Amino acid sequence: MKKILVLILVFVAVFSGCSRKTDFVDNGQPGTIRVVVYNDENDNNFKDEGEVAGGELVGISHKGACPPPTRDNTTSMETADNGEAIFENLTPGRYCVVYLDDGRHGSKAVYEVYLSSEEILSIGFAIIRD
Repeated sequence: MKKILVLILVFVAVFSGCSRKTDFVDNGQPGTIRVVVYNDENDNNFKDEGEVAGGELVGISHKGACPPPTRDNTTSMETADNGEAIFENLTPGRYCVVYLDDGRHGSKAVYEVYLSSEEILSIGFAIIRD
């Protein structure tokens, strides 16, 4: 039986704002967190054409510990066929963005971010299978 090794690499791209606590802005407008999961088949830390990972479970948590202690504290969704999951109309503040252990890969990765008003924050999880 072949073992699957999964290595999760995280990238953060911030559009129209900053994900650091010191630069956090709340003007009452919502923000968006876009999560991308991809199979990094050539191990170059970039999402290349064809390296999609649809059906992967990702989530966000707005309150409490980071990482969230249970999935009950997480709003989750599966990535679309293009590997994306988009969480829209979010209250500005601190979020944990999580690649959830779905039983297929046996791993979990977490990234803590601060979402500002009107910000589109992109988080990527690269899966490398051995």
